[in-house]
Amino acid sequence: MKIPVLLLHVIDVRYNALKKLKLLFPLLLLVPVLSVTNCSKQSLHELPLPTGLLCELLREPEKAVITDSIPEFSWIFPAEGKIQQAYRILVASSTHLLKDGKADFWDSNIVRSDKSINVPYLGRSLEINSVYYWKVKVWGENNTVSKYSNMQQFNTGTFSGRKLEWPGQSHYIELEDDLWVSENRQTAAFEKLEPSQFVKKGEDQYFADFGKAAFGTLEIEAKITVDSITLEIYLGERKNQDLTVNKEPGVSNIGFQKVEVKFYKGTYTHRVVLPPHDNRYPHSQKLAPFYPEVMPFRFVEIISDSEGFNIENIRQLALFYPFDDEASYFRSDNQNLNR
Repeated sequence: MKIPVLLLHVIDVRYNALKKLKLLFPLLLLVPVLSVTNCSKQSLHELPLPTGLLCELLREPEKAVITDSIPEFSWIFPAEGKIQQAYRILVASSTHLLKDGKADFWDSNIVRSDKSINVPYLGRSLEINSVYYWKVKVWGENNTVSKYSNMQQFNTGTFSGRKLEWPGQSHYIELEDDLWVSENRQTAAFEKLEPSQFVKKGEDQYFADFGKAAFGTLEIEAKITVDSITLEIYLGERKNQDLTVNKEPGVSNIGFQKVEVKFYKGTYTHRVVLPPHDNRYPHSQKLAPFYPEVMPFRFVEIISDSEGFNIENIRQLALFYPFDDEASYFRSDNQNLNR
């Protein structure tokens, strides 16, 4: 039986087509694999974590008490995501729950929004005088997504309004024994600073320069080798050429303070106790009772009318409100401004 030439041609065409398809088949199988591989590579390039978490615009809400029953959350969206497309917030009553992704107070689910400042809490009613933890994850352009941020703690106080003695007054709350914080604001804390210059001028005189003035007091480590001795300690904002504290009162508020301290034989770490400040003006801010008295000073002079003491270390206990010195800066041709 002879097969028509035309039919043979058709069979040949179909055979070649099937042959080509057979050759392409492994490649076609690879397409989804390559696609999946490419997607997995994309997922490896996930967004960095959101940073700069704030609760009620407080950078360290764990060191404060919040009196707003509906606090607001903020964060810094990673620049790699270009524009935020969505976010998800979790709020829990314990770190263990939040680590496991369990939000017993609020799970916002995925919210399509570019908002990252003052996002209001919309979960279960928060309880007074309680501790909570929150974290956030974000989505950016091109289906990029971050992992959850580090968790942040915040504390609630009483939600009913208090009577204020003056506008903006903040009450102090004792969270734990000797751990005092403010309502709705950060609390200033002492930072120990070493001197930029510390000179022993003789057997009975020392001088220190801390580089810049700060409100604070002084801590010294002293070794006394005689039965008793009285040290005269001067704190001031001006110095003399002979490396002493300027003791002229002047016509401005720039002055000095003299404190006498009696020591007995032994080794001490002593914090200088300053006399209480006299508030002469109405509505003058008062230091909280748990703070020691402070004053502005940069220079320190320690003298005695006899030998028998050695100052082994000296520190400025500077009272600072939380502040990021590296957030921004500038330089000028004025060296005093550059300090």
